Amino acid sequence: MATAEQFQILSTPGVYVDGQLIKVVPNSVRMPEPGERMVMAVSAGGGSVSHVVGVNAEALKGSVSFSMYVTGETIAAVEGWVAKSNRAEPVTISVVSAARTSSFENMWLTETPEFAHETEGQVELTFEGNVPAHA
Repeated sequence: MATAEQFQILSTPGVYVDGQLIKVVPNSVRMPEPGERMVMAVSAGGGSVSHVVGVNAEALKGSVSFSMYVTGETIAAVEGWVAKSNRAEPVTISVVSAARTSSFENMWLTETPEFAHETEGQVELTFEGNVPAHA
């Protein structure tokens, strides 16, 4: 029998930063799968070709991005994360959905936040650090 996890689209995850549930803009959470591979052809002799793969270790890092609407609460939270990142203090991030939980340790805010002060103003945030653990 099919389960809800097999068919439910994961569009409303809970996002926790240092254990605190935060309010994110719907459909803004992004988690690229870590790693980058390069497949190369090598001569196998006699006119034949074989392939090898190399993993780019520089791309083996976790990344989470999301947007938040600009409110006083949001600005205070972002300023705190910026201050921690500037002191080289990491945060932990968990993205929780019906199908799985992705936990990211040692994450730092990597891009300068820009607050859009307008009716539907948003701030986009990107954190990078350890590859995620999934449960």
